[in-house]
Amino acid sequence: MVDVGPGRGFAINQAGGIVGEDAGLAVLYLSGQTRFLWGPGVATGVNNFNVVVGAAFPAHGGIQAGIWSEAEGYQDLNGLIDSASGWFLAAATGINDAGQIVGWGYSPERGFLQTPFRLDPIPEPSIWALLALGGGLLGIAWRRRPR
Repeated sequence: MVDVGPGRGFAINQAGGIVGEDAGLAVLYLSGQTRFLWGPGVATGVNNFNVVVGAAFPAHGGIQAGIWSEAEGYQDLNGLIDSASGWFLAAATGINDAGQIVGWGYSPERGFLQTPFRLDPIPEPSIWALLALGGGLLGIAWRRRPR
């Protein structure tokens, strides 16, 4: 057994990174170090790229689903979805290496009933541009092939 410090742990990745909360703040325990990610809140999921999901408890009250990465820091997941959907994402509870996130929130169809969700990442525009370029180059190569 390994004592990783005070607080509570909720998920672990293959590198041994553990997420949870310590004194009401979301934390990542990694390589013997405690890293405070956001707070107040709780971290409940981590993938093998150390991207962390969970819930924040904003100063104005309530709960909001969030995501944290080394590159982007903390982001409210509600700001990353289409506001016209009517959804409010309350907590993210897991993330896989493909970037898919699960959790719970409230949908317009179900009113105040907690409803599970799955978010699928949308590739960056640069990825789409590279795919289009690759397809175009394949088309040119196919037209120029000897017959």
